[in-house]
Amino acid sequence: MLEINVVRHAESKSDDLTIGLSDIGMQEARDLGLKYDLNGNYPKTMISPFHPRFTSTLALMTRPELKTRQISRYITESIIIGRFVINNDLDYRSPEANPEFQYLMDKAYKDKENLRFLFTEAEKFNTEKIEISSAQSMHNVMAKTIQDQVHEYDNQVSTSAINIICAREFFFPSFKLEMINRVDGSSAANNYIEWYSENMERTEFAHLKIGKIAIIGCELSREVTISDDFGELSFGIKNAYSSNSETIFDKENLC
Repeated sequence: MLEINVVRHAESKSDDLTIGLSDIGMQEARDLGLKYDLNGNYPKTMISPFHPRFTSTLALMTRPELKTRQISRYITESIIIGRFVINNDLDYRSPEANPEFQYLMDKAYKDKENLRFLFTEAEKFNTEKIEISSAQSMHNVMAKTIQDQVHEYDNQVSTSAINIICAREFFFPSFKLEMINRVDGSSAANNYIEWYSENMERTEFAHLKIGKIAIIGCELSREVTISDDFGELSFGIKNAYSSNSETIFDKENLC
């Protein structure tokens, strides 16, 4: 089984370009690792953008005993040996490129309806000249990232692997929301949006959660389960997926 844990970065300190986390954020990251029993169970691969708020979160999750002065060295060593994989697509695209989008996104954030806006409105602002982060575009990034991990898993000898992705807050819910929409339809997707708004966007410390994606089977037959506090979504993936598909998670490949 391939297990992929998805987390948001801990509380950041924007003017700190070395560690990228506040004192609270560093403790949050340590607590995440201890709470989910990741300490000592070192993941095969950790994936995040190349920004200290992400890489430091992963470092302290997997090595809570690290002192502040040791974090940067551990990150550098992990990148060199390939344990840390950098993927800058897991960060938001700059919203300032479109002032109207920036205004509406800020309003949705204040109204605690950001996921709904990203899913229902944001995509229309995506153009060839200006790319923005909509639920659909974040789903696509997650789907491609997970597919790459599946292909790597297929080529290894081990029968199990644990990986961690550290991304911006709305990457995991965007991925799950789009899959709910494809598997169970728009009504179920709206239920997830309403739950997320009430239980995540309006709740303090809700960012200290881990989403999980479990992929069981091999190239001949796969079962995928995406889980968070809302519940589990399970579906199968065909072996011979369409040559016109961008990823294995495209609708025509589901079964």
